[in-house]
Amino acid sequence: MKTLKSLVLASLALGCASAALAAPTAIIRITGSTAFRTATNAALAHILNSGFTFAFIGSTYTGSNQAILSGTTIIGNIPIIIKTNFTGSVGGVQTLTQNLTEANAWLVNGTQSSSSGVALVTASESFDAATTADIAMSDSFQGSTLFGSPALKDSVVGVTAFEWVRGNITLSTSSTQNIANLTNITTLQAQDLLAGGLPLKQFTGNPADENVVVAVLGRDPDSGTRLVTFAESGFGIFGAPVQYMPSDTASISGSQGLGDGSGAKTSGTITSLVPAPGRTVDTTSVSAGQAGYFSGGNLAKDLGRPINATLDLQNGGGLQPAFLIGYLGTSDAATAIGEGGTALTYNGVAESAANVENGLYTFWSYEHLLTRFSLSSTNADGATVAAQLANQIINTDAAASGQIALSSMTVGRAVEGGPVTDTRQQ
Repeated sequence: MKTLKSLVLASLALGCASAALAAPTAIIRITGSTAFRTATNAALAHILNSGFTFAFIGSTYTGSNQAILSGTTIIGNIPIIIKTNFTGSVGGVQTLTQNLTEANAWLVNGTQSSSSGVALVTASESFDAATTADIAMSDSFQGSTLFGSPALKDSVVGVTAFEWVRGNITLSTSSTQNIANLTNITTLQAQDLLAGGLPLKQFTGNPADENVVVAVLGRDPDSGTRLVTFAESGFGIFGAPVQYMPSDTASISGSQGLGDGSGAKTSGTITSLVPAPGRTVDTTSVSAGQAGYFSGGNLAKDLGRPINATLDLQNGGGLQPAFLIGYLGTSDAATAIGEGGTALTYNGVAESAANVENGLYTFWSYEHLLTRFSLSSTNADGATVAAQLANQIINTDAAASGQIALSSMTVGRAVEGGPVTDTRQQ
């Protein structure tokens, strides 16, 4: 099996200075989980013959939310264009069940940089007219969402784990607070944190931390990461949280709209927080505090930023010492940790593949590849490629991309946040 690196190098070696694309006989569009995008993007490259062309928006292909690939499949030599627009698991389920169309989502073309080999698409690149998706990657069962009908074809392709991450504790001025002692979060603490925040003393046990606020950065209702977090903690899938954003992130008008976290800053000290600004997510109006980040990648960037010793919470509390915690898929958690965050243990257990596989760490969910049952009749080649993608993830790219292969699991569960049982005894 060729690696992604070798495929990309082969593509570049063929003189593919531009990803302006021909018109193969089939097009498939993939939306859904941002937490699982690394594995999905890798698998897409691995099902195509060398020489495929590609472009993407972002600093790396595997980490990109939007990409376009064109080539032929290794199995069956099927000519195919594949377009991705990862916006969140729940949003992906809604897109398929309600045939929602997505504007500014599906790349028409993009240019590769001949000097760096990075296919970075700029704002001047063009997009398809508003079009619906064919495939949705989801961190949750369809039945756990509000969009259970019509039923979608479900292929379970892997297991994805999630983490609670403490934000950067580098302070722009000195502080004697004991934030470094915040190393673990329990299910009950997670519930209280999502409901509006906690004093640091409830994590450290130190009365001196009474007036230090710990606030949560979280995802918007499109997100499967949010659904799994709310289910796992017992907060409730449809609970109404109080989530925050740095005010300079919340004021950025990104491609998805004002205050969506789609344009998170990558540097600079955080000086104030605001409840995540209310907005419309797909067709649903979400009030301030109950909204959140469009992407786990951007939430990770903000967790990595240093903060002031005191923050203006802008919710009536005024200036006070405050620190941040966020919930993320493991790939985005790694980004946050690399930029200054710290992974927390969950109920005293650290995230690891072995701990998930053996039932010690329960903050995880199955990953689903969902399609309409009609896809095989409306786009037969697309349905075939979807099946090839599912098999590639199951057999190789779930584990190779930092997720967990189904074959490695010795435990299972019937629903997000539900009891974890030993499947080897059944």
